[in-house]
Amino acid sequence: MNKGKPSVGGAKDVPGTAANDTDENEPEQPQNGFGKFEYINQTLYIGEWKITRGRKVKHGQGKITFPGATSG
Repeated sequence: MNKGKPSVGGAKDVPGTAANDTDENEPEQPQNGFGKFEYINQTLYIGEWKITRGRKVKHGQGKITFPGATSG
């Protein structure tokens, strides 16, 4: 047993390894924008969105189309 001895050679201790990488190399994701996305129940939204609590949600002006609905 190695009681009291620090572990040596762990990837988490080496700078630049995948285990130690943070958001330094990743570009910042936009927090809002305009686009088209589909919900699980096939409802379609085209319009403004924003990121809230890590999820993309509709926000602002846009058009929502429910499955089975006809236009007109």
